[in-house]
Amino acid sequence: MRDATVAFLALLFSFSLSAQPRALSLNDAVTLALQNNRDLIAARLDRDKSAEGVRQAYGLAMPNVALGFVYGHSFRQTQFFPTNLFPTGGANRPSGAGGAGFAAIQLSNINSYTASVTLQQPLFRPQIFTAIGVASAIKKLSEQSYQASRAETIADVKKAYYDVLIAQEQTKLIAQSVARGEQALNDARLLYKQGLAADIDTLRAFVNVENLRPALVKAQSLVEIAKTLLKAKIGLGASDDFVLTDSLAYDGNPPVLSFETAYAEALDNRPEIQQLKLQIDVAEAQIDAEMANFLPTLDAQAQYQRLTLANNFRFDQYSWGTNLAVGLQLSIPLSIPFVTGNFMQTSAKVQQAKLEKKKAETLFDNVRENVRAEVKNALAALEETVKRLQVQATTVQSAERSYAITRLRRAQGVGSALELTDAELALTQAKNNYLQAVYDYLVAKINLERSLGRTAKLYADFPTKR
Repeated sequence: MRDATVAFLALLFSFSLSAQPRALSLNDAVTLALQNNRDLIAARLDRDKSAEGVRQAYGLAMPNVALGFVYGHSFRQTQFFPTNLFPTGGANRPSGAGGAGFAAIQLSNINSYTASVTLQQPLFRPQIFTAIGVASAIKKLSEQSYQASRAETIADVKKAYYDVLIAQEQTKLIAQSVARGEQALNDARLLYKQGLAADIDTLRAFVNVENLRPALVKAQSLVEIAKTLLKAKIGLGASDDFVLTDSLAYDGNPPVLSFETAYAEALDNRPEIQQLKLQIDVAEAQIDAEMANFLPTLDAQAQYQRLTLANNFRFDQYSWGTNLAVGLQLSIPLSIPFVTGNFMQTSAKVQQAKLEKKKAETLFDNVRENVRAEVKNALAALEETVKRLQVQATTVQSAERSYAITRLRRAQGVGSALELTDAELALTQAKNNYLQAVYDYLVAKINLERSLGRTAKLYADFPTKR
C-alpha cells in the first residue's frame, strides 16, 4: 500500500512538472522559429534543391555507361551470303535464290541474344558549361532567397514576442486601474459614512470600476490571442504554455546613423538587392546557354558486344561472337535563319532570356528605390519614437504625482470624486502611452535592422535545423 502511494505521488509530481510553462526568452523564440517555422523550412528546402541542381549540371560532363541486353525470336528469317563462300556444287551450298553473287538462307525459330556495354563521353558540349553556370547562379539566388526568408521570419517572431509583452503589460495597467478604482470606491464609502461625501460619489466610483472590468476581460483575451500567434510562428503546439522572460523596456541606446551611411549599408547587405543582382546573372547565363545551342557538339563513344544466334535453349552449347567499336560523334546544327525549326526555336529562347534580363534590371532599379524609402522611413520612425519616449516618461511622472495629490485631497474630504476619476484616467492613459511608445521603439528597431540587412547577420550563429 505504501509503495503504491509513493508511486502515485511520484506520478502526480511528474505531471505537475510537465504542466509547468516553459521559460521563453526572445532569443529562445527566435531559435525555435529558425528550427520549426514551416515557411522557413520550405525556403531551406528550395536552397538545398538548387544545390542538387549544380551537382546535376556537373553530371552532364561525366561519362555515361549503359548495360544492354536484347533478346529476339524470329519465326522466319532470311539471310544472304556471297556465293563464293561455298564450293561450287558443294553439299553445303545454299539452295535459296538471292541477288547477283549472293545466296539466300532461310532460317526459322531463331533466338538471338546481344549483351552490350556502351560508354559515351562528351568532349565538346558548350551547353554543359553554360548549364553549370546557370545552376551555380540559381544556387546563389536560392541562398539569398533563403536569407531573405530567414530575416523576415526573425523580424516577425520578434514582433510577435513584443505583441505578447505589450498585451500582458496593458492587461496589468487595466488591472492596476481596477485596483485604484476599488480603492477609490472604498474611500468614497468611508467618506460617505463620515458625512464628507454624497451618495452620488459612491455610485460614480462603483460605475467607474464596473466599466473597467469588461476592458480587463478583453485585454486578457488579447494576451491569449497574441500567445497563439507566437506559438504558430515558433512551432509550438496549441497546448504548450510559456512565460516570457524578457521585458518591454527602453534600452536607452538608440542607433545613430546618417541616411547616407544607412542606405549604403542596406545596398550592401539586403538579401533582396543581392537576389536581383543574381537574377541578372542568371539571365545572362541563360542567354549564353541558349546561344550554345547554335554550336556543334563532339562525343566519344565505345561499345563492346557479345552476341549469338541459336534455334534452341541449350545455352551451354552456344558459340558467342564479339564486337568492339570506338568512334567520335560530331553534331553540327544547321540553323538556317527563318527556315529551320531549330533556328526559330533557339533564337526565340535567346530573345526570351534577353527580355528576362531587362526585366531583372528594371526590378533591380525599383527595389533600390523601395529600399531607399524603407531606410528613410525606418530612421524617421525610430527618431520619432525616441522623442515620444522622452516626453511620455515625463508625463507619467507628472500623472503619478497628480494622482497622489488628488487622492490625498479626496481622502481629506477636500477634493471631489470627479477630480479623482480624472486623475486616475490621466495616469492610466499616460502609462499606456509610454508603454505604446516603448513598443513602437522596439518595433522601429526591428524594422531598421531589417531595412539595413542586419537581421540575418545578428542571428547568424543561431542553430538551424537541416
